[in-house]
Amino acid sequence: MKLDEEHPIGQPEKTFRVRIVWFTAQTAGDDALKSDEGLQDVVEELSKVGAGTMSPLGQTIIQAVSGERFQISCLAPFVDGPAMVDIRGELGSVQRTSHLKIDISAMRERSEGMEDKRGVRTRLVNLATEIIAPFGHFVVLGVTPAEERTLAFAVQVSPVE
Repeated sequence: MKLDEEHPIGQPEKTFRVRIVWFTAQTAGDDALKSDEGLQDVVEELSKVGAGTMSPLGQTIIQAVSGERFQISCLAPFVDGPAMVDIRGELGSVQRTSHLKIDISAMRERSEGMEDKRGVRTRLVNLATEIIAPFGHFVVLGVTPAEERTLAFAVQVSPVE
């Protein structure tokens, strides 16, 4: 789609910020994220659904255009060390509501105890879901065990002003 064309629905394309935050049931984590007041509601919701006391561990922020796909891959902090995280999705929006299809995958390579030092890839999580939520509202995407800990993911979609 060209920059001067209108979105197929008839409205111009708009840019959004997609923020994915992952949490773990541990006391260590990202201190800057721990002080983010917007995440306290997510931590409380996770506690209410029985996930225990969760702390934000890391986040990814992606600029995305409504009606288009997005992707990011990175080495990110995860349970007991870094992991390759791959996030893919497609964002739609109508009025003040986001429609998000998202896939999150995290893998870690282990080489402990192996003579040839080539690691074995271990999948920590593979989450695929679709949500509809008001702009700016955090949504818990999922809670799952990962190795010896519990992981949770939340997303927030906000328009870029």
